[in-house]
Amino acid sequence: MKVTTGIVLAVTLIMAPRVVQAEMRPVVEKFDGLHEVITAHGEDEITRARIKSHIEWLASDENEGRKTARGKLEGRVADYIEAELTAIGLLPRGNTEGTTYRQPFRARSWWGSLDHDHHVGEVDYTDPKNFGHEANSLGVAMTPEGVLASVDPIPADKLALLDGDTAAEPNTFNLVGLIEGTDPALKDEILVIGAHMDHIGSSSWGSGDKIFNGADDNGSGTTALLTLARALVKDRELGHGPARSVLFCWFSGEELGLLGSQYYASNPTVEWSRIKGMLNVDMIGRAQSGKVSVYDGHGRGQPNLFHDFHDVADTTLQSVDHNIQSYLNRSDQYPFYKKGVPVIFFFEGFEAGGGMNPDYHGRGDHADKIDLDKMFDITRFVYRHLLGAANIQKGL
Repeated sequence: MKVTTGIVLAVTLIMAPRVVQAEMRPVVEKFDGLHEVITAHGEDEITRARIKSHIEWLASDENEGRKTARGKLEGRVADYIEAELTAIGLLPRGNTEGTTYRQPFRARSWWGSLDHDHHVGEVDYTDPKNFGHEANSLGVAMTPEGVLASVDPIPADKLALLDGDTAAEPNTFNLVGLIEGTDPALKDEILVIGAHMDHIGSSSWGSGDKIFNGADDNGSGTTALLTLARALVKDRELGHGPARSVLFCWFSGEELGLLGSQYYASNPTVEWSRIKGMLNVDMIGRAQSGKVSVYDGHGRGQPNLFHDFHDVADTTLQSVDHNIQSYLNRSDQYPFYKKGVPVIFFFEGFEAGGGMNPDYHGRGDHADKIDLDKMFDITRFVYRHLLGAANIQKGL
């Protein structure tokens, strides 16, 4: 799913028109007339300087690795994000009344995933050993063979078994803001864009650096959403959309088993039937330069909502890798996918030799290792998918 030559969405939105290659004509015709040629646009708000500033702050030692329900995430980090949302002008949508950005819930879990179809009786869901898994030193659930356990995450009704009423004594929250659509006929339709803002905290053992700063995971996605929100608000001011409404979600508890996104999918603050698609951004600042990996539900029977935009979201990215289907249930798009919402997942991809970047869930995930050029390009790539889907006139 990569970018090739492409025009209309990329060209009319972003740059001066160029000659359309003959083989691209069917793709281009699909979007002809979608946007007028413009000289000012929200994408100008996506800058390397803004990205660098956000990610350095989010991944600073003062935030102690942004672990869910440990105070820093719910304190200074949430305050920072809320201040930006207020300055940008996003409407609060942490509740159905629209009076707060915060959607509180109770997070309690071991990290990892469970096949809940096999759970019977009253089982201690906090202990992975009850499901044939072991937890390593970071609390990551492993199979007896030492393989990362990844099946279905803990469902909301099982969290209720852990905590009684999962919202009765909240210890964390999602942050949710809304940009209302500009088209009277389309604004009731909503696109969700999400990223998890938590990481795995710090260690009480060992010597030297004890903080898992999480610049890439997922300071990069958190930063992208802050930047994209500013860009879309600017587009709205300039009269360029979004025609549909866009709901921005910063999820907590992802590292504990997709808890925040699961909670939102079970307790939406907008009418669920209005949600027509979900874009998720998780780890976009490392691995091979110029490359991005994308999962969009193509080939799995989902409506092909986002797939058509790859060829018209052209940036300087060199290639798009589609071969990440096994990661479908590893990030916050999964609870939406499970409920039938078309999803697209943007991810940095893998190292040249395969595998995650070497600082994944490590103490070396620092802001100075972020590939700013790559992150800048992927953020613009996401923007063009988001604004294109928000403005396209065909039914979603």
